[in-house]
Amino acid sequence: MQHLRNDEARKIGVYGMVGVGKTSVAKVVNDELLNGVNNFDILEWVTISRKCSVIELQKKVVKAMNVVITEDGDETLRARMLSEILSEKGRFVLILDDVWERFSLEKVGILESSGGKLVSTSRSMDVGQNSMSSTDLLLIAKSTIKRCLGLSLVIVIVANSMRGKDNLPIWRNALV
Repeated sequence: MQHLRNDEARKIGVYGMVGVGKTSVAKVVNDELLNGVNNFDILEWVTISRKCSVIELQKKVVKAMNVVITEDGDETLRARMLSEILSEKGRFVLILDDVWERFSLEKVGILESSGGKLVSTSRSMDVGQNSMSSTDLLLIAKSTIKRCLGLSLVIVIVANSMRGKDNLPIWRNALV
């Protein structure tokens, strides 16, 4: 609950082996948000299946919110529509339970700039980790260039050392 109240925290991951109580913890958070005073306009719970495509996840989120978007198979169009709906709805908490694989929040239509928070439960730490969106990467890349004083050799060295790393805290630590 402390992380949900923190404006800096946008994504919260709960991970652990089968049966440790990840879903139970998420249900307690869900119930507390439903019954308590909170600053969120929407609270939605979505259970993910083992093989869930971006379009299937979009459908589940839309169904949970009881809204309608195009049935078109274009996930980019659907993501844009879902993003607009979330932005219009205000501050939200979206709980994704039992996530099996990493996915791009941007591809789904859940943008960090939309004022929402994401809580996900997973058996895998890799899924629960704070992976970067292209927006995150752009902000960090601009900060890195400023930090390197625009010196191309320094930028190339830093870029090579960070190649293949997609964990946001690692990138933030590299800036320090």
